Amino acid sequence: QGRVSPTKRLSPEYFELMCNVDSAKALWLQTGLALATPGAPSAAIRDPLVRAFDYLARARKTNAAAPEIDIVAGLLREAAEEYARRAQ
Repeated sequence: QGRVSPTKRLSPEYFELMCNVDSAKALWLQTGLALATPGAPSAAIRDPLVRAFDYLARARKTNAAAPEIDIVAGLLREAAEEYARRAQ
C-alpha cells in the first residue's frame, strides 16, 4: 500500500506486513464485539471478517512464511465459524 515506516530500523517489507496483520487484528476485535452484541446485524459481523481476510491476503503477498499471519488467520477462522453457527 506504499506505507513508509517512520522507524528506520524496520524494513519496508516488514512494515507493510505488520500494517496488514495489525489491520486484520483490529477487524478481528471489531468482529468479536459484534459477535458479543445481542441482535447485531449479520453485516456487522460478516463485513469486518471479509476485510480482515483481505488484509491477511495482502500480508501473505509480502511474506507468506510470517508466523503472525497464521496466528491471526486462526483467530479469524474461529470467528468465521462462530458467525456460520449463528447464521444457521
